[in-house]
Amino acid sequence: MCLCSFALFNLIICKTKIILNKINNFSDDLYEISDWEIKKGGKSYTVDTLREFKKLYPEDKLYLFMGDDMLLSFHKWYKYDEILKLCTLVCGGRSGECEKLSQMKEYAENVLKLNKDEIVICESEPIEISSTEIRESLKNGEADFLNSSVYEYIKTRGLYCE
Repeated sequence: MCLCSFALFNLIICKTKIILNKINNFSDDLYEISDWEIKKGGKSYTVDTLREFKKLYPEDKLYLFMGDDMLLSFHKWYKYDEILKLCTLVCGGRSGECEKLSQMKEYAENVLKLNKDEIVICESEPIEISSTEIRESLKNGEADFLNSSVYEYIKTRGLYCE
């Protein structure tokens, strides 16, 4: 019998996701996947991570990606004002949801006091598949939506098979 703490379980999930992204050739010269927060351990705030990366890459422009739900509650984040000084927000909104995109723009301007050049709001086509459907497909040996290397990694380690 194996007992895992919630923190250890999350650490395993994070490391697995990093490995899967690297297998899927996610890293290149324009961006990288970092396990800095995992190695640091303990409680992690976005502002701490951004401070660290600003030290490591002082000449680079940092971007923080998030969905519309995170943006619309961003003023509640720990030290959100400092985060805004350290990076540019890139927020995804679903195409065709004009009201939501308009709400995001108004929030950025009126609540966060950002100019148009201080935030990027992108329209994106939603991927019409849920995590449950992905797990079901993997159980059935169907993985058309995955890179073959990622699928092999998942299959050989028995991930997502329960």
